[in-house]
Amino acid sequence: MRKLLFLLIVSTALISCATQPHVKTMRYTTDSFEPTNKVEVIQTKPVGRDYVEIGEVSIRLKRSTEENAVAYLVEKAKDLGADAIIIIGERSRGAVAIPAGNMAVAVPIKELYAVAIKYK
Repeated sequence: MRKLLFLLIVSTALISCATQPHVKTMRYTTDSFEPTNKVEVIQTKPVGRDYVEIGEVSIRLKRSTEENAVAYLVEKAKDLGADAIIIIGERSRGAVAIPAGNMAVAVPIKELYAVAIKYK
């Protein structure tokens, strides 16, 4: 039984490392824009500059994605035609119980999210 559990955990880890991280989008507008080559990363709303919020981009934070999470959001924002993303922060999506012997360990699920914008 332990060998089977070990093989299941290892195979799941290998599969998750081999796949490209999924960046989710939630569009705020039906307008579409041409893809862009450069996306600025900012922490607050731009002052004195008009813009349209295209939508939200988010990625689940895992060990394999934490270091490059912002880069993945930028790539998705380029596809949406954004000029910048406003990093909003992390949010919790609950937890997952991972069996460990006769007990279970709760592993939190977190996401990094930002708002993609297009300057007018």
